[in-house]
Amino acid sequence: MSAVYAPKATLNGAFAVVTVVTTPIMLAGIAHLYPSLLFHVIVLPPVFALSGYLLFTSIPLLLKTDYDRGILWVAHCLVSYQLLAFLC
Repeated sequence: MSAVYAPKATLNGAFAVVTVVTTPIMLAGIAHLYPSLLFHVIVLPPVFALSGYLLFTSIPLLLKTDYDRGILWVAHCLVSYQLLAFLC
């Protein structure tokens, strides 16, 4: 896959992506202070959707590739993860 995507990621860039993607999830932990299932159902799915969107848009920037190749790479990773989760 490195011949197709030619990643040029740095460690600083990887830490930046991890920080940006996980920040909404960590901030959503405040929602656990209010013990209501309905409140969690309303608050947490948009937060996870935002984190997924940030992940999809930051991977092409991290790999320094065009948007289409980056999204293709993320799709390959998701399919591989789902296949592995299904088999185990």
